[in-house]
Amino acid sequence: MPPRGPGVVVPFAVPPRDTDKTRTIVAIIVSVVVAVLLCGGVAVGFGGVLVWYNNSLTDETVNTASEFMDDIVADEYPSAYGQVCEATRKNVSESEFTSEWEQIDVTDYRLEPVTPSDDGTLLVPVEARTGNGSQSFDLVVTMNPETMGVEVCGW
Repeated sequence: MPPRGPGVVVPFAVPPRDTDKTRTIVAIIVSVVVAVLLCGGVAVGFGGVLVWYNNSLTDETVNTASEFMDDIVADEYPSAYGQVCEATRKNVSESEFTSEWEQIDVTDYRLEPVTPSDDGTLLVPVEARTGNGSQSFDLVVTMNPETMGVEVCGW
């Protein structure tokens, strides 16, 4: 078959050429702005999650320290000992724990703001009123990796 000659209609229309590049530039600018806004939103969201997690951990730490000290003040040493981490329980028996806290004789306490330590634990400074006056000490609180709960691991 011979090739088609002049004047033959092509099977598809060629799109018109856009000589004005304004739409292309606007589309690129809009795309860049949307990408920047999305990245910024992700960064702000991630930062918000970190702040929420930190506040949640601090609240849980204070609650654990309060429960522990409430049990100590109420002379409920077995309950307080139950809040002590496994590592400390291996080194301190319940009778040693009870004896130590009975000697301190805490009658009231005040918790100071939680501070992080260099080894990744959290310290809760305690101002305790005792039978002999007052005493200051830090409760060492850590997160149990198995239960994801916080426990007292030292004082």
